[in-house]
Amino acid sequence: MFGKISEKYMRLTRMLLAIAWLVLIISMFYDPISFKFTSTDQFFGPHASCFQFQGQCLPTSPYRMGARIFWGMIVPLVIFLLLVFGHENWRRICPLSFFSQLPKAFGIQGKRIVKKNSWLDRNVPYLQFCFLFLGLCIRLLFVNSDRLLLGWFLILTIFLAIGVGFLFNGKFWCHYICPMGPVQEVFGEPGGLFTSQTHVAPKGITQSMCRKIDAQGREKSACVGCKSPCIDIDAEAAYWANIRKPHRKFLIYGYVGLIVGFYGYFGLYSGNWNFLSAGVWNETNQLATLMNPGFFIAGKAIGIPKLLAVPLTLSISTVAVLSFGLWIEKLVKRFQKHREILSPEYWQSRAFAIAKFVAFNLLFFMGIYPTLDYFSPLIRLFTILMAILASSAWLIKIWKLSPSQSRRKVPSLRATNASLLSEV
Repeated sequence: MFGKISEKYMRLTRMLLAIAWLVLIISMFYDPISFKFTSTDQFFGPHASCFQFQGQCLPTSPYRMGARIFWGMIVPLVIFLLLVFGHENWRRICPLSFFSQLPKAFGIQGKRIVKKNSWLDRNVPYLQFCFLFLGLCIRLLFVNSDRLLLGWFLILTIFLAIGVGFLFNGKFWCHYICPMGPVQEVFGEPGGLFTSQTHVAPKGITQSMCRKIDAQGREKSACVGCKSPCIDIDAEAAYWANIRKPHRKFLIYGYVGLIVGFYGYFGLYSGNWNFLSAGVWNETNQLATLMNPGFFIAGKAIGIPKLLAVPLTLSISTVAVLSFGLWIEKLVKRFQKHREILSPEYWQSRAFAIAKFVAFNLLFFMGIYPTLDYFSPLIRLFTILMAILASSAWLIKIWKLSPSQSRRKVPSLRATNASLLSEV
């Protein structure tokens, strides 16, 4: 769908979103307005004058909304867009991608690319997962509700993206560094509900492939072969090419574990499961909480500082869910061994589809829905129905996919992609 939109319009969209992001970052440091909307009698304000935290009812107070807008609205919206429209919409409008390509726009982008089968090429899924893990720890410890630290964190991230774009060619930031990379692979492969079909795309230009506009105003491929197989060229082909590799299980099952640990920690930390709906945004000085008790369970504070409790929780949840997923797979393999109902790729795809479906709904019901209490019950019910319907429709679509079907659809496209890569 988004793959068919002109690059001219997508460039403008990227630029406008990048400007909007910069405005949001500025609001982290100077915001004389938004706190007026977060008092108890306002739309975004809490329904009670205090919130439960580690056995106490702490008073709520107005706060500036920059962190809440970024974490509570923008990030969930991006994930929903990935599920519905696939990776190609976000890959073409992402502000960080825009900043990472600024050196290219000024003609100073580096020429380095990652060689196929190099250490980085083989291990990038684990590396990006570590970046995601580190990013979630940083969020829980420093920048979830502390808007000043979040502002500096986002500025540092922008400069890092620009620096990577200066040193490396192509979409090195997107493919090898960006912590959102694993999330895009989880929900963007093999495609969203309305992902563009690569086998009917214009010759040589597909999905979110890098493109340029020549002197005559025509779009042409700008692919430099920085990644193969590439999610930007053909997400479905990349999906089937990697589906049997061990890192896929680590990525998908581990991501489910990260969701459980991340949102579960708010309850383990505060001692109640309503902290996300009331109170979490009032913790505006997170540096002061690092050595405080990191757990409050069954009415008692556990003497593990928050600085250690956060990575400990995420590590345990990741390992636990990953182990559970691998154990389920062993059971399925035993069942398959005697019946041979489906090919290994086919049932592996279905196992991943179920895990991704679970991941999205955990993300919604554990992390997003509790923060929507400022809406009316009818609107909250509508969001529930939308989340369930969208994720169910996505599951049905992915459930029907097969590697043989994919191979029949795109043989000519793969030949085109191979010729493109051979030219760079």
